[in-house]
Amino acid sequence: GSALGSTLGQKLNLSEDRIRNLVACGAAAGISATFNAPIAGFIFAMEVILGDFGVRNFSSVAIAAVTADVIGRIAFGNMPAFQVPEYQLHSLWEYPLYVGLGVLAAGIAVFYVRAVYQTEAIFERSQRIPATLQPALGGLLLGLLAWVYTRLPAFSGDPIPHIYGVGYETISLALLGGLSLGLAMILMLLKIAGTSLTLGSGGSGGIFAPSLFIGATLGAGVGRWLGMIIPGVIAPAGAYALVGMGAVFAAAAHAPITAVLILFELTDDYRIILPLILAAGVATVLSHHWLGGESIYTLKLTRRGIRLRFGRDIDIMESVLVEEVMSREAHPLPPKFPAKALPELFLRYNSHAFPITDAEHHLLGMVSLSDYRRAVQSFPSLDDLRVIDIGTREPSVAYPDENLRSVLRRMAPRDLSRMPVVNRDDARRLVGVIRRNDIIRAYERASAGRAQRTFQGMPKLPGSEVAEFFVLEQSPIHGKRLAEIRLPRECAVVGIVRNGELIVPHGDTDLLAGDQVMILLGKCRPDELQRFFNPSAKDAEAASGADEENDGRS
Repeated sequence: GSALGSTLGQKLNLSEDRIRNLVACGAAAGISATFNAPIAGFIFAMEVILGDFGVRNFSSVAIAAVTADVIGRIAFGNMPAFQVPEYQLHSLWEYPLYVGLGVLAAGIAVFYVRAVYQTEAIFERSQRIPATLQPALGGLLLGLLAWVYTRLPAFSGDPIPHIYGVGYETISLALLGGLSLGLAMILMLLKIAGTSLTLGSGGSGGIFAPSLFIGATLGAGVGRWLGMIIPGVIAPAGAYALVGMGAVFAAAAHAPITAVLILFELTDDYRIILPLILAAGVATVLSHHWLGGESIYTLKLTRRGIRLRFGRDIDIMESVLVEEVMSREAHPLPPKFPAKALPELFLRYNSHAFPITDAEHHLLGMVSLSDYRRAVQSFPSLDDLRVIDIGTREPSVAYPDENLRSVLRRMAPRDLSRMPVVNRDDARRLVGVIRRNDIIRAYERASAGRAQRTFQGMPKLPGSEVAEFFVLEQSPIHGKRLAEIRLPRECAVVGIVRNGELIVPHGDTDLLAGDQVMILLGKCRPDELQRFFNPSAKDAEAASGADEENDGRS
């Protein structure tokens, strides 16, 4: 459902907010129709995908969930997805056991999340295997895994491995208490491996159903084990499978509310809800800590430099990685380079600092203009000094895969103009240098790109093309009010980006150097507008002066 919503939004060239809304509607509809769980589908979309319960998306997501549920019930019947016996708490002494199950669920969820993304990282680093063939390789490995499963002596009578497909039959078996301890544990581990191979290699698959499968088998195994050591005191193993199913999903997705509601709707029974709330809460808190606040849905975005808060990108600088803007020409110096020769290099490369590396390109330190000035003041002569003697031995470093915001946080307090970039796997190997100016330019480009995507969300009607132009200090329109500029009547200024913020244009809006001006072209050609932004004497004369016809148009 989410993929369908995303594809539809991109095909219609909708804005980011509308695409996000369609993704949420698709997810809500998919869960609602598949599991006969409209409330859980709605809460999942609002809690996990959108990250807020604002009025703006409330109605559309609710309508999608209800509509899908009605159609699903007409097609598949008015029955819960799983038939579960009437489980309930047998004793108050079971509450500590459910807390323990929550701790185990958190550990398994963290292992599951990391296995998926570590497998993906392995495939991404595989240079010898073309990206188009990686899903096929993942499918081959999954097939071998299933083949090995059917050849194990204990499971030779099972011709169809349980780890294939969504696994509803296995989940139902676990909820009915039909899995042994050994089978439950093996199926849990194989499901993690199979899901990791499928998703990590680029294959098509989801996160939701495998989480339920893993949780159900974990709970079934724990219930079987407890039944062996304290028989007759606890609820059947199926009750622990039910709670484990919700706890693992809550821990992996950081969605305890969804976990509780979906289990209630899946089973149509609320008597086991208190143990579920307890286990899901414990599992969510622990996994949130162990995963650094990230869930299975946000960890990949974070590794790419995009951090979400309440479902939204919180900082444009967090969407840009160091490797995208860093310079690989760092001009490193050997440690024995004479310190007295530094001024010549400062002038030649117009740089205030240089990294110091050995013959293997390992970072030994940084030497800056400030270091040179301190050395001049501290030593009577620089003849016998080398750059390693006056430089900083353990400088702050950046990594190619971290975002610019985290780098800027370390540069600003120290007033650093540049920072060496080292390999994440080999922290001593220099791969480049990132400068403060690089970050500023990246911010400007990212701001412009975001504004452009906003305008690209407009319907593609004839004449609705939007062009962007930059105001320079030499531009004829620099410092003028918008009402003073005689643009052709067929076009109009629809937005101005200044310092990363979108300004709604008015007649008294001043145009300043660095502004990015968005112009709705209408019947105009972009080259007709260049004269307002590219300086020339003739153009300056044409663009200057007030035009009474345009005073009220802007």
